[in-house]
Amino acid sequence: MKFNNYSNTPSPKPWTFWNHLSNQDRLDLCRKILKNEIKIHEFKIIDAKQDGQVIIEFKKTPVTSKRGMIMLDIEEILKTIDESLTVWHLSIGDKNSLRNLRGIVLKNES
Repeated sequence: MKFNNYSNTPSPKPWTFWNHLSNQDRLDLCRKILKNEIKIHEFKIIDAKQDGQVIIEFKKTPVTSKRGMIMLDIEEILKTIDESLTVWHLSIGDKNSLRNLRGIVLKNES
C-alpha cells in the first residue's frame, strides 16, 4: 500500500464569494444552512473567519467518541457553501481540577 503524505499540501482557499461577505453575513449564512440540517440548538457558531475557519462551541459537550463525528457532519454541510470551510472547536482551558488545585498553569501557545 502506498502512503500518501498530505502534510505539505496547501489547504484550499475560500472563494471570492466568501471573502467578500462581512463577518456577520458569513455567520448568518452558516447558521441558515445548518438550521434545518443539524440540531443547531446543541451548539453555537462563534465565528466564521475570512480564511474559512468556522469556530463552534457545544452548549453541552457531547461524549468524546461522538464529538469528532458531529463536527465532521457540520463541516460536510458547510462545505456546500465553500469546499474550503473547516470546523474548529473553541479553545477550552485546562479543566483538570488536580492541576488547578496545585497551582499548575499551562500556557496557551496560541
